[in-house]
Amino acid sequence: MAKLDTVLRPARREDAAALADLAARSFAATFAAMTPRADLEEFLRTTYGEAQQAAEIAELAGIALVIGSGLHAAPIARVVEQGEGTLFLPRAGKGKRAAARKVWLGGRLRLKGSLTVDAGAAKALTQGSSLLARGILAAEGQFARGDAVAIRDESGAVLAHGLSEYDAAECA
Repeated sequence: MAKLDTVLRPARREDAAALADLAARSFAATFAAMTPRADLEEFLRTTYGEAQQAAEIAELAGIALVIGSGLHAAPIARVVEQGEGTLFLPRAGKGKRAAARKVWLGGRLRLKGSLTVDAGAAKALTQGSSLLARGILAAEGQFARGDAVAIRDESGAVLAHGLSEYDAAECA
């Protein structure tokens, strides 16, 4: 069997269509033989649509999402007050704020540069530790303190995204 290179990361809004398609195809393949076609199609349309997948991604990221018509004045108020549309609230619970921050760092910020780290730093990062300056081998790009950067291992694989504590010149 061929080895596949797999990268795991949190889902992003732009993944919603692909996730909806995968979920619908998987469900249909499992239940098509025992479900009337019209019922199956209705269920798939209402349960595994792109909007529903986007809503789940938003919920897990700690973001409220409104699906409704934007053709009316005050569309969000219309959804909330008149129930004409759907409001998805972020999921509450322990650790959700930290999870939302990781989603934000993982895909919502424009990266200004990257840091290449040694094997020791790479191992520490994969175990949840913070990056120490002594583990940085190289810095690329023009970034300032607080800018988003990618953290790469020596082979160039992205290990994480983070906010830099130093300017690029200080990291080099």
